[in-house]
Amino acid sequence: MPRFWRQGLKGRRAGWLALAFGVLALSLPRLSAAAPGPHPGKAVNVADTRGMAPGLSKLIADVYNESHVLFAVLVVLTMAATGLLLSFALDRAMRLLGLELGKLDRHE
Repeated sequence: MPRFWRQGLKGRRAGWLALAFGVLALSLPRLSAAAPGPHPGKAVNVADTRGMAPGLSKLIADVYNESHVLFAVLVVLTMAATGLLLSFALDRAMRLLGLELGKLDRHE
């Protein structure tokens, strides 16, 4: 028997309690999906672009409506560019404060 079971509650009771919580946690998604009635069918998410003015927002919404794969690639590239921009900006700010975050020299 693992040592942590013997510490808090006494032995077997802690094991049964952990097992009960595990079964409950694994059964909650199944219980919430068991709604009565007919299956609603496939949901379709579409961005409403009818009232949008031409611009970047409309372009992004049109890409989302046309191809989810292209939208995912656009999001990944945007996140990577944002991360690079933030890392360079923060590195520059640290250098201005007098902290050098470059490679360290090892003296052995």
